[in-house]
Amino acid sequence: MVQELYLSSAGFEAARHSALTEGAKPILHGHSFRVDCVSYECMSPQLTQLCTSLNLTHLNDKLTDTNNESLMTWFIKQLGHENIKRLQIWSGPHYGITFVSGYQQNTWFRSRFEAAHFLPQVGKDHKCGRLHGHGFEVLIHCALQQYEKVYAYWQQLHNQLHHQVLNEINGLTNPTSEMIAYWIWQQFTQGGLSITEVTVFETRSTGSVFNGRDFYIWKEFSFDSATRLPNSQQIVGHTYLLRVGLSSSLDKVFQWVEDFGDVKKVFSPLMNQLDHQPLQDVFGQGQLQDCLHAIEKETLGLLPKIARVSLWQTPSEGLRRNYSELPTWVE
Repeated sequence: MVQELYLSSAGFEAARHSALTEGAKPILHGHSFRVDCVSYECMSPQLTQLCTSLNLTHLNDKLTDTNNESLMTWFIKQLGHENIKRLQIWSGPHYGITFVSGYQQNTWFRSRFEAAHFLPQVGKDHKCGRLHGHGFEVLIHCALQQYEKVYAYWQQLHNQLHHQVLNEINGLTNPTSEMIAYWIWQQFTQGGLSITEVTVFETRSTGSVFNGRDFYIWKEFSFDSATRLPNSQQIVGHTYLLRVGLSSSLDKVFQWVEDFGDVKKVFSPLMNQLDHQPLQDVFGQGQLQDCLHAIEKETLGLLPKIARVSLWQTPSEGLRRNYSELPTWVE
């Protein structure tokens, strides 16, 4: 069953006092907050209004408690619990908190390591068969009460990965992004720590997720086009961001869900068709729903592992279509 969801995002700048320990002096500090929402109906105006109400304020003047959990609870109450599929608050570029309907809140942090690797199972003409490298980023979700232990243990794992050839690490002889996520999960498990999900960003536009059961990968594309505002003759332009998500068990030889290059081959012709065009002349009225339906028609038959397609027309507003169940916490 196809599920259509609305995407919205907004931000605010605000100050708050840190949580106090006995005898400690209060520390006033500030953050650039960002709130990402996946909802069953369009929540973009409401989310923008809420963030505007908090912008350039001292949060302690508005909320009894200003830690991330309390801030999340406040947003959920204001937006309406029944409307939200997923809500994520960034309290900085590398850490935050996530709520998914039906589950407990999770905290997360994001880290980076620089490493080389190659994929030994691909053909001799495949570029990933050559030794190369990436600035990998890792995002780890865990229960709130586990954060300190998980973060400390990650520092040990980071030291094992940073400035290394990943193929030389035990368990990573074929270091696809899926296998890197799986390896990290296994290290936490062997260390006696429970995490919820591991995300590995191989590049800015590709990555993978493992949640202990399911593998999920994504690839992003962009195109610059014009369209007509809904119920108007006014023409506007956007830089659209398309994120394609695929999910399946791993190929037994290549140990990936799908070759990112094959995903690119399927979608690049369509991106060329959309780029620098008036979308209302290409797909229906040129609205997000029209574009997603057209993308679905053109690609699902070629890549049956597609589980989700998300299309953002601005950084603050988009639309998603889910075609199958996915790992719980994945964006």
